[in-house]
Amino acid sequence: MKKDKLLKLLIVSILFLSTLTTYAQVNVNSVFTTTSTACTIIKTSCPPYYLTTCADDYKDGIFGDYNYFTAPTFSLNCPGSPPNTWPFDISFDLPESSNPCWNYNGVQRVGTNGGELRLWQSVGTGNPSFATPAFYIAGTTNGEITIFRRNNETFTVNVYLINSSGVKSAVKSSFYVGDTHASNTEKDYAFNFTPDSQGVYKILFEFSSGISPSNKNLVTNLRINANLYGDGCSGDVNYSTTSTGSPGFYPVGTTPVVYTATYRDANGNLIATDQCSFSIVVNGVFVDLGTNTPASCNLNNGSIVITARSANTSANNMQYSLDGGNWTPLTGTAITATTVANGTTTTTSSVTNTLSNLADGIHTIIVRDDNLNCSSLSKSFTITRTPISPQPPKVNCWDIFVFNTTSCTWVNTGTQSTEPAKVNCWDTFTFDTQTCAWVNNNTPQPTAPTVLCYQTATWNPTSCQYDVTGTQPTAPSVLCYQTATWNPTSCQYDV
Repeated sequence: MKKDKLLKLLIVSILFLSTLTTYAQVNVNSVFTTTSTACTIIKTSCPPYYLTTCADDYKDGIFGDYNYFTAPTFSLNCPGSPPNTWPFDISFDLPESSNPCWNYNGVQRVGTNGGELRLWQSVGTGNPSFATPAFYIAGTTNGEITIFRRNNETFTVNVYLINSSGVKSAVKSSFYVGDTHASNTEKDYAFNFTPDSQGVYKILFEFSSGISPSNKNLVTNLRINANLYGDGCSGDVNYSTTSTGSPGFYPVGTTPVVYTATYRDANGNLIATDQCSFSIVVNGVFVDLGTNTPASCNLNNGSIVITARSANTSANNMQYSLDGGNWTPLTGTAITATTVANGTTTTTSSVTNTLSNLADGIHTIIVRDDNLNCSSLSKSFTITRTPISPQPPKVNCWDIFVFNTTSCTWVNTGTQSTEPAKVNCWDTFTFDTQTCAWVNNNTPQPTAPTVLCYQTATWNPTSCQYDVTGTQPTAPSVLCYQTATWNPTSCQYDV
């Protein structure tokens, strides 16, 4: 509860005495003054500088891991006041930023009484409302809002969450400002809300009409037990803890996380600040499947090309396990590449190998980095088998086809039989394509040729023919009056 500012108002002017009985406001946030230069921030439970895990899940198509680290805590300590452990505390004495930090509708921040938010004032549509900067909300979160109620006016406060896509939730908390709240005084209203899922949310406060509410109703202080997301909206808050990251999902790589606690006095002067810095390191191992070669025939000679990648390393310490078998090192020198995306730095090494001698069927593969002790998710691939082609038709009766499992083709091993050896030199053979055999034509021995009376025909088995020998006798010598005439009948000369 803010300390009473009545004394301050009395000192300002005696002329206001007539109105203090009907419109007295107490400023409960006394630490936020121009004299709070002695305030300090105490930090506790800062995580180790490196929080290292292995990636094992996907979110929105990104591989990473959920790291639910314990966030550091900060407390504001000012002389004469108890420690303030609210991560977010604002008394509206600083000029709030415009969109996208704050969203005002029918309300207006004014500097009166050290800063306050007037309701049912300024332009707007529907019920007055305001939305805070974005917070990281992990689960049920509590808060406290200080409201000044004017006279007997009444209204209801509904609390909503607006997610990062701008979608407004159902009412998360609601309370009534009325009879239990004395008129013309401040009162702290506690509330809590639970998000549908952890994430980044703005908190929307909507004030619905009751009994004639006017712009004399005020919000003077707001405290949320959550950290601002990012640091772009902390400059107009008295005391806040901001973070560049939060417990939850982180992609593969190294992501720096910085928690910063900041205290500013009522004039916006920076009085105290402290930080907790650490890095979320998510090691990730991937396996990419490349060209797949079928097994041929009935051999186990299929193959596949794989590329193994390991993040946050530049060395090749990768191994693979096929179908639940032993771990086998992947060979080769790693190729490294470094990328930076959305504040996460990733140095990845990759090695490409071909896995051979694979049978047809479905196989599973896992790759691990033996040094980082992280494994990839299991991937499956199928090795097909080249079908055996039908045996080709015969062209010749002697064709014989044998399947070659090496070339995966049919090979013609058949040859025409050799013509049989002759028994007789005059034998001849013809190949019968119906019986696929040689047939003896039973050719007879040649007939002896007709010879002259002085010749003789003799069979020659070597030349397989008759040799004709013999010569005609020489004509005899005759007298001058004689004539020698050859007589083929008597096979001699007639003189």
